[in-house]
Amino acid sequence: MATSYRQDIDFVQAMTSVGMLEDAIAWIKDNLNPEDVFEKKQLDGWAEENGYVEEGGEE
Repeated sequence: MATSYRQDIDFVQAMTSVGMLEDAIAWIKDNLNPEDVFEKKQLDGWAEENGYVEEGGEE
């Protein structure tokens, strides 16, 4: 997933504070979609572990 120039600049500016890890997590949560961060296999595993069933799946 490629980020835009604006996203890159916003991220760098957000990382200039003391709580960089917390700021990075907050920025990612607010600016990216789960599929931009995680691979499909990871998302599918999380969904399965949390009781989600794919539509048209199990019958």
